[in-house]
Amino acid sequence: MDASESDGMAKYIEQQLKDTKRELDQFKSKAEREKRQKIEVMEKENEAKIKELEAREKRMFDWEAQVKKDEMKVLEALKKQKDDAMAKKLAEQQKEILKDMNKKDVDALLERHKK
Repeated sequence: MDASESDGMAKYIEQQLKDTKRELDQFKSKAEREKRQKIEVMEKENEAKIKELEAREKRMFDWEAQVKKDEMKVLEALKKQKDDAMAKKLAEQQKEILKDMNKKDVDALLERHKK
């Protein structure tokens, strides 16, 4: 092996090292880009899932509020029904009392008239 062959071999090895380093840098760069893209996709998916969970939670609370509202309507209807029944019963009792009083008054008048 002479000096020119040795210089040629050194240049070849040097060129191969440069090419290998360039390929390695390109590979690292490509891997980093793919990694960033995957991270972005995962973050977008995560945001979408969080929004869906928030929407589901909101619907659940809305449903709970609706159930409470419906429950209050039913309770109000029952209270009104109870109040109406009590008022009707009271009116009947008052009629009965008036009827009894009128009958007693009429009976008293008849007794006085008979005497």
